[in-house]
Amino acid sequence: MVGSSAAKELDASKKTPTDSHTESIPHQTGYSLSVVAFCERPRANTVRPYGILKSLALRERWQAKPDGEGGTYPLSPATRELSPRESLWFHGGRGMSNFHGNIRLTFFAQSAIIEKKILMKEGKIMESNVVRIRRQLHMYPEIGFDLPLTLQFLRDEMDAIGVDYTEQYGKSSIVATVNPEKTNFTLGIRADMDALPMEEKNDVPYRSRIKGQMHACGHDAHTAIALETLRRVYEERDAIGCRVKFLFQPSEEAGPSGAMLMAEDGVMDDIDCIVALHCDTTIPVGKVAVTEGAQNAISDGFTLVFHGKSSHAGNQEKGIDAIMMAVKAYTQIEFMIAKDFSAKVPMIFNVGAIHGGVTNNILAESCTMFCTLRSHTEETAAYALDKIRRIGESVAELEGGRFEMIPNKHYPIVYNDAGMVQRIRRAACVVVGADNLGENKRSMGGEDFSYFAMKKPGGYFRLGVRNEEKGIVNGVHHDNFDLDEAALEIGVRMFLRIIRDAGDAISRF
Repeated sequence: MVGSSAAKELDASKKTPTDSHTESIPHQTGYSLSVVAFCERPRANTVRPYGILKSLALRERWQAKPDGEGGTYPLSPATRELSPRESLWFHGGRGMSNFHGNIRLTFFAQSAIIEKKILMKEGKIMESNVVRIRRQLHMYPEIGFDLPLTLQFLRDEMDAIGVDYTEQYGKSSIVATVNPEKTNFTLGIRADMDALPMEEKNDVPYRSRIKGQMHACGHDAHTAIALETLRRVYEERDAIGCRVKFLFQPSEEAGPSGAMLMAEDGVMDDIDCIVALHCDTTIPVGKVAVTEGAQNAISDGFTLVFHGKSSHAGNQEKGIDAIMMAVKAYTQIEFMIAKDFSAKVPMIFNVGAIHGGVTNNILAESCTMFCTLRSHTEETAAYALDKIRRIGESVAELEGGRFEMIPNKHYPIVYNDAGMVQRIRRAACVVVGADNLGENKRSMGGEDFSYFAMKKPGGYFRLGVRNEEKGIVNGVHHDNFDLDEAALEIGVRMFLRIIRDAGDAISRF
C-alpha cells in the first residue's frame, strides 16, 4: 500500500500524453515495461489500474482478454475492475501480465514503436514502486541490528513477490534467492539497511517519523533499489541464465559489522561474485562512477574510557578528574597525528562524542570518547592505534586513574576487481551512456562491503544523486541529506543490466 501523496503523484500521470515524434525500439527479448497500480485501500479483492496503462495500450493498439475467455477487447478509458490474479494477453507486443497481490501489473513487449513521451512517463511509473519502497523505509529508519520494522517490511514484500528467502546468516539479515536450481553461476547483489542516530531536518512528507534516527547515508535507497531489482528479476527468472542472491545486510554504520557476521556464517560460499552501489551527492543524477582497485580507507571504530574518582569540586584534590584525562589524551593524540605522519599520508582521527560527568560541581568519575581512525594502509593504522593506546595509558597513569581502549569495528579497504569493473562499465554504457560514466576518487570513508569482496570478486560503484536545481546538495551523514529519486530507477536498471549480462555471458567474469 502507499500513502495518499504517492497515490496523488501517480494519479497526476493519468492524462494521455500529447503527440510527439516516435523512436523505434528494436526487437529485444525481455524488453520490459512495468506499471504499478496504486490504491489507498483495495475493495473486495479488486484493484483499479490507472490511465497510463490504458492510454499506452490504446496508442499501441494492444488488446486484452482474460485467460480462458474467447475474443479480445481493447482496454478502454473506462475503469474496469480486475481481480488480483487475473492474467491478460497483450496483442501487438507478445507477453504475459499478472497482478501480484493487489497493486502491481507488469507486462513484457518483445518489440514496439513507442512514443518517447509515453516511454518517459512509463519510466516514471516504473520508478513509483521503488520510490514507494524508499519513502517507506526513510520514514521508519532503524539502527544497527535493531531492525524489526525494516525486516518485516522486506518479508511482506518478498512474500508478495513469491521469492524464497532465509534469515540464517549473521544477525538481522535477509538473503533472497532467484533461480536456486541454477547452480552453474551465482551473482550476489548487496544492500545495507541501517540508518544513523541523528535527527532529520528535511521538511519533506517522507521525513523520519522516529525521533533521533535518520536515513542520512542512502541505505533506504540501496535497499529499495535492490528490492525492486529482485521483483523484476523474479518476474523474468526463466530468462536469467544464472542464480542471483540478494543480500540485505544490517549494521554497516555501527559495529560489529553486519557484513562480517554474514560472511563468517558462509553467505559468500556459493556466490561467485558480488556487486553493490552507494549513493553519491557529489555526482549529478544521471551519472555513474566506478574505478578499479582501492575505493576507500581502512576504518577503525573504538572507544577510549577514562576512569577517575569523584569528589566535590571544592575538594578537587581528593578526586581524579576523568574529563581532564580525556582532554589531555585528545590533545596529545591530535599532536601525534599531526607530527608522526607525513602530510602526504592520508590519516584522520575524529572524536564524534564525549560523555562524562553528571553536574557542574562534581569531578567526573568516568569519561568516554567515541572515536574513529581512517587510514590507507594497515601499517599506518596499526602504528596510530598502538600510539593512541599508549597515550591513553600514560595519561591515566600520570593522573592516578585507569584507562580502557575498546575496539568495536574494523572495516578493511574495499578493492574493486578489474573484471567486475568492466562489467559495471558495460552496464553503465547501456543504462546512462558512455558520456555519463566516470571514475570516482578514493575516499576516506569506511565500508564493510569489503568483507564480501575479500571472499569473492567484488564491484562497488557510485550512483549520482545530486541535483542542484532541487537543492539536493548535502553530503551523507548530514541532517539535511536527501537524494534525487530519479536516481533510483537508474540504480535498478544498472543491477538488471549486470544480472542479465551475467546470465548471457557468464564466462566473461
